Amino acid sequence: MIYPSVGQLIQLNREMVRRTGGTFGLSDRGLLESAHAAPFAGFGEYELYPGIFDKAAALARSIIQNHPFLDGNKRTGVAAALLLLIEWLHSSR
Repeated sequence: MIYPSVGQLIQLNREMVRRTGGTFGLSDRGLLESAHAAPFAGFGEYELYPGIFDKAAALARSIIQNHPFLDGNKRTGVAAALLLLIEWLHSSR
């Protein structure tokens, strides 16, 4: 599975803010890294989010809830989930 990197999430936020307005910036890199890792959380071999839709939802929720950016967290969270689903669709063909 192709998964967006932390750097790609930052670029995604930059683009969301550029297109729709607001202030670009990262308020806490640790919160972004935590949101980035959330879809792959689990215990041993048990995955909390086993399916691709679960992973996409976890990524969006984590970005929105953690609020790692100065602005555009909801926009970036939804866009990141869509990006994950699009990349998964292309890689599974």
